[in-house]
Amino acid sequence: MKVFDLFTKVFTVFAFLTLGSLLIMVSLHVVAWDDLMRDLGRIYEDPRAAFQTLIAGIFFIFMGLAFAKILIKQTRYAGGIIYAGPLGRTTVSVSAVEDVVRKTLKRFPEILTFTLKCRGYEKKAEIKVKLVVQAGVTLPVFSDEVKKEIRSRLERLLNLVNDVEVFVNVRNIKDSESYEALSARKAS
Repeated sequence: MKVFDLFTKVFTVFAFLTLGSLLIMVSLHVVAWDDLMRDLGRIYEDPRAAFQTLIAGIFFIFMGLAFAKILIKQTRYAGGIIYAGPLGRTTVSVSAVEDVVRKTLKRFPEILTFTLKCRGYEKKAEIKVKLVVQAGVTLPVFSDEVKKEIRSRLERLLNLVNDVEVFVNVRNIKDSESYEALSARKAS
């Protein structure tokens, strides 16, 4: 019975939209009512015209449904991650994930500056971190440690682990003393 209910609701929506747009076209004098009635009479009288109208109608319905599906998916999942947690389906905003990652990165004194980009997809998050680190840091070990810490923090707070991809790129390596001296010179 659910399929029939869905069909009747979709058909009702399309019927009202079609009638509404038809009446708007008539009121704006885009099409004359008499011409419209004559064309509708031709569709009823000629089976070939009726078949062509049927095919065109089906095409437009499927195109409308495809665009509606795309629109609903884009607006529904924009800015959030949906995952099945211990409390059921939960939506976590990308800004919450960004806040957790920022707080995690601030715990590393070796990181001088960083840029962060998070993207939320339907069932997955993608986190890209670009770092400027102090000289003397072993890069592969350090980047793995940063990834591990981000994942453990997200798992602890949001119960997200398999739903997150973390990419850490070291953009630059600077000596911490020269970095502080350079910033002091820029300030004065």
